[in-house]
Amino acid sequence: MRIRFHTVAAIVVLIAAGAWVATGKYTFVGSDIGAEAGAAPAMSPDPAPAADLPAAETGSEPGAEPAPALQSVAYTIAEPAPYERTIRLAGQTQADKQVVLVARTSGAVSELPVAEGDSLEAGALVMAVEGPERLAAVESA
Repeated sequence: MRIRFHTVAAIVVLIAAGAWVATGKYTFVGSDIGAEAGAAPAMSPDPAPAADLPAAETGSEPGAEPAPALQSVAYTIAEPAPYERTIRLAGQTQADKQVVLVARTSGAVSELPVAEGDSLEAGALVMAVEGPERLAAVESA
């Protein structure tokens, strides 16, 4: 059975990553400031660096190694504020149902107050049909 190149490459990367994690020498950006020998020193919050001051003012002996600079962090206080979650959408709607009216009584349509496509409220009159009482009145006349 032949081993493919990508399988060997994946195994090499896995071993390299495992060795790197095993050393413990992994940091996030800015978390290891000044720890390496060639690293640039961190910015000091003091206006005058300790090297420019005489030994009496720094509190250390001449020729002693200066203390590592502390890392400073900027922050702000968050104030609570009301928050309304709204979404505004623009568009058109279309009816998802259509209705066909079928007459279940005899008579003629006497009134049709709505046109095709009109919006209706609940309980609105769609049409009026002449009932049997009107037919009876015509026959008795």
